[in-house]
Parts: sequence; C-alpha cells; structure tokens
Amino acid sequence: MFATVIGLLGLLVKLAGLQAISPDRFAERAKEQRLAVEALPAVRGAIVDRNGEPLVTTEKRKTIYTDPANVEPGKAPEIAAALSPLLGVPAGELQAGLEADSNFSYLARKVDEPTADAVMALGYSGIYTLDERTRLKPADDLALSVIGSVDTENMGISGVERAYDTMLSGTPGESLQDRSLGGDHTIPSGRQAVRPAVPGSTVMLTIDRNLQQVAERAVADQIVALRAAAGIAVVMDRRSGEIVAMASVARDAKTDKTYNDAQNRAITTTYDPGSTMKIVTMSGAIENGLVNAATVRHVPAKVDFYEDSFSDDSRYADEDMTLTDILARSSNVGTIGVAQELGERRLAENIESFGFGAATGVGLDQEETGIVPPLEEWSGTSLPTLAIGQGLTATPLQVLAAYNTIANDGEYVSPTVVRSVLSPDREEATRVVADHRTVVSPQTAEQVRTMLGAVVSRGTGVRAQVAGYDVAGKTGTAWKFRAGGGYGSTGDRDYVATFVGFAPAKDPKFSIIVVIDEPRSGVYTGGLAAAPVFSVIARQALLRYDIAPSAPGWTQPSNGTNLRARAAEAAPLPDPVMVMAPPSTAAPAVPTPGPAAGGSAATTAAEPSSAKPTAAVVGQRAPATSPPART
Repeated sequence: MFATVIGLLGLLVKLAGLQAISPDRFAERAKEQRLAVEALPAVRGAIVDRNGEPLVTTEKRKTIYTDPANVEPGKAPEIAAALSPLLGVPAGELQAGLEADSNFSYLARKVDEPTADAVMALGYSGIYTLDERTRLKPADDLALSVIGSVDTENMGISGVERAYDTMLSGTPGESLQDRSLGGDHTIPSGRQAVRPAVPGSTVMLTIDRNLQQVAERAVADQIVALRAAAGIAVVMDRRSGEIVAMASVARDAKTDKTYNDAQNRAITTTYDPGSTMKIVTMSGAIENGLVNAATVRHVPAKVDFYEDSFSDDSRYADEDMTLTDILARSSNVGTIGVAQELGERRLAENIESFGFGAATGVGLDQEETGIVPPLEEWSGTSLPTLAIGQGLTATPLQVLAAYNTIANDGEYVSPTVVRSVLSPDREEATRVVADHRTVVSPQTAEQVRTMLGAVVSRGTGVRAQVAGYDVAGKTGTAWKFRAGGGYGSTGDRDYVATFVGFAPAKDPKFSIIVVIDEPRSGVYTGGLAAAPVFSVIARQALLRYDIAPSAPGWTQPSNGTNLRARAAEAAPLPDPVMVMAPPSTAAPAVPTPGPAAGGSAATTAAEPSSAKPTAAVVGQRAPATSPPART
C-alpha cells in the first residue's frame, strides 16, 4: 500500500513537470513525429554533341520493391516464379528478396512502365513501385569512353559523367507534409511545404556525333581486317583544341566481334612513340638555328654509341640527305646526327615543351602522363634513343597534341572534349576554353609542316594521302612489351602501329592520330596499318566541314558532287557566355625510370625503322635495355 502511494505521488510530480515546466517542447516533438520529409531527386542533365544532338538523356523509370512483412505467408515461391519472366531476374534471387528479414528489398531497378504495370496487375500483396530515373543513350554506345557512365544512383563514375558530375546532378528538392500516425494519408489542415529540385545542367561536348561514328567505324573495320586487339582515333580542331571525334574500339578475341571500349585508350594507354617523336628533334634543331629543312647532312650507314649501334632498315651505305629526306625516310642515323648538334639539354627542354611527361589538360579522369627520364638521369645512350622516340612513353593524345602544335604555327593548345555547360533553361552557358602556349616559332612550324608533307607525298606515309588535299604526317611502329616480360622473338612479336598528322597540310583544319594495337596479320607498320585509316577519317572530316580540295593540279571530277558537304556548324551558344577551364584531374603517380638505354639495329621492314619496342601496357615500365622496333 505504501509503495502504491509513493508511485502515485511520483506520477503526479512527473505530470506537473510536463505541464508546468516544458509543455511546448513535447508538443513540438509530437508535431515532428507527424512530419514526413521526402527527398525530391533532381533530373540529371543531358549530354549533347557540339551540334546539340542528344547523346545521353534522363528517362523516368519504375523500381519494383517489396516489404517482406506484407507478403502473404508461403506465397514467396509462387510470386517469384510469376515475376521472374517479367523482370528477367532468376526466381531464386527474387524469392530471397521476398523472404528477406527486412521491411524493404529491391526486386528490380529502373524497369520501364509497361513492365511495372504488368507486375502490379498480378495483384500480389507486399509488392510496390518507386519512381526512379535512368540514363538513356539515344546514340547507343557512341563515344562510350568519352561520355562515361553512372552507377545505379545516377552518380558519375567515369568519363564526362564523372568529371562534370556536380554540374550534371543538379540540386535535390524536399517535400514536407503532416501525415497521420500510420503515415498512410496526409492531414489536410497540416503543414505542407515543397522546395522544388533544380535540374542538372546540360553538358555540350566538342564531339561531332556524325564524325564520331565515321571514326569508330573506320577503326573497327581495320581491326577486323588485321585481326588487331584494339584501335584508337582522335580528331582535333587545330586552332581551338576541340576534339571532334575520339574513338576507342576493341575486339573480343573469343567472338571476333568489335565493340566500343569503355576504357578511353587515347588517354589511358601509354606506348613508345617511336618515329613520331622525330619532329621534336627536328623542331628543336631548326628553332635553334642549327639547320633548316633543306640542310644537307652526310648520313653514315650506322652510328655507334658506347656498346650500342644504330642503323636504318632501308640504307646500307653512307649517303648525303637533306633534313626533309631524313624525316621522309624516317632515318634513325640522320635524326641522331641532328640530335647531337642540338645537345642533351636542349633536347630535354624540347621534349618537355611539347607536353611529354605531363597531362594534356583534357579534363578526364584516369589520364596517364607517360614516362620521360629527367635529364640528370640520362645515360650515354639516352640522347640517341630519345631523339628517335625510344626510352620514354606517351599517350596517343600527347602525341596528337605535339603534332597539333606544328599544325598550329608552333602554339600548343590543350585538348578538350567539353565545349560548354548550359544552364537548365539553356539561357546561359559556361564555355570551356583551352590553354595556349608557344613552343616553337611559326617559321619553324612551317618548315616542319613541309617536311611532314614529304613523308606523305613520297615517304613512309603515302597511304595517308587524301585525293584532292595536301596531307602531312608521320608513321610509327613499335614492338609491344608483353605482360609476361620481353618482346617475343622474330616471327612472334606484338606491334603498335601509328599514323599522326594533319590536313590540309598548308592551312590545317584538323590534326588526327590513328593507333592500331596488335595487328595480327603481316600488315603491322604505321604506314600500312594506321595510315589508310587516317586517310578515310581525314577525307570525311574535311568534306563534312566544307574544306574545299586544294591540292596543286586538282580538278573537280564531273560527277564529283560528293566531294563537298554542308558545313557541320556547331550549335550557337546563348548569351551570356562565361569562361571556365576543364575540371582538374589528379595525375597518377608515375615511377621514374632508370637511365634510358639504346637499342641495336632494327630488322628490315616495309618502312624505315626508328623506334624500339615499347611498354604499351598502362603503367608498365619498359626495361632499361631492350631491342629496337620499326617505324
């Protein structure tokens, strides 16, 4: 009895405290328990090409989920069997979700509305739908490696989707409503407030959807023809640095089918640039007033450095050659002689100024920087090997940017794949502008352009010619370093074939690189495997952008209506236009290689040799000493 009285007194004291001391606090807590807060997801912005054509959009979808507690006991196997053919999910997986020890379990994410309607029409209890959104690609897998992808929560995980994720994502909104105790209906007189979501911005790429398709098809066709492992093609506007096509294609060795690779090989694959590097040596010597395009040099059959010997594939005797001949015939010995005049310090400075060993600034993640040995670690054979593209690695985009510097009167332009970011209402735009810096003088660039023109007109790159146009460029072929080590043996080697150049040669519109990785036929050199693809892509690019044929002696065929095309003008941007730089991406840590070593004489090939084997595996470092390859 006494305990009961004590308990009653305690309850009265507690009640008095609630009423007299803090009644408002508990009233507010009750209100908050009735308040339902619901996130309103923002619609992710679209990705379009330079002409405004859609590449990625966002579409409304339904997600099917279950509350296992509300599933009729014993019905899980029946429900799973009924839903499996509709959702394309194994019945066992569905049954596990229906019997899960939780109050929420996904059965299928982001299905279309007809599928969701068919599921709900079955009338099973405990099955519900949720509104979600998914990314839709009207152009299928076009430019896949550039665009990238998102995860199931629509967050960017690669490519432009990741680099511009913040701008594409928008800002989520919020809905607040007073609901009944069970939460099954809204209280009419209760609180209601909505903060609308702000849709994401539209990202306009520099990519031309039509030219991208041309590049992907041309590379895919050559991969099939040569049974190659993969291929790359990049087309860059020489003045603006805008990349109008960036193809990354691979072949499935089991099915023999090609596909657009999700890996952007143009920036993630490093390889030995080989003979394509010779323009750095030539440009440096011309820029320093040591030689010019017409300078004649006595070129011996071979040259020795310490215990290494360097020679050319197609020459077996001493010969007098102009600098233009040396480049056109891709002479290792002639190039090394020019490098000796240039000297180690100036060669090292030139390699750096052309952008090798540093990220290009394209603004995409996972970009490799390549490996360039610092001058203080050069060995006695570093000068000859680096002069002809040995002892360092680079990405295809780095090589293209270097050639674009020659095309662009000696001014380096950082490449970009994003043209602008448009506000959700598309009334404002933030323009992405490339960085520019001077590498060599316009006079030096003009001489090198002329020399590269000779490579195509009468040298190793004749298959890169385009009817009606002057073309300039350079071939490159390298042995590929194998994952297990080494470069194989005679008759059992892997190659990387390259052609890089620009057109028209005198006043370039586009700089283009084509890389064919591991061609399996007898056609494996840059001049045979890559140059023909360059020709196909360059012709289509010039015609699409209404660049008239201008080669000396060219006359328009009587039925040549297909030689001109309507100019592919980029969609106009609204005012105001602000300026931004591409998003910065942290460059991966790159190990410093040991002293570069020279190689021995290259074996005979259809085109002259200038490059040794290369570590073409991403992040793979070539050994200090290795045999040479051909270019």
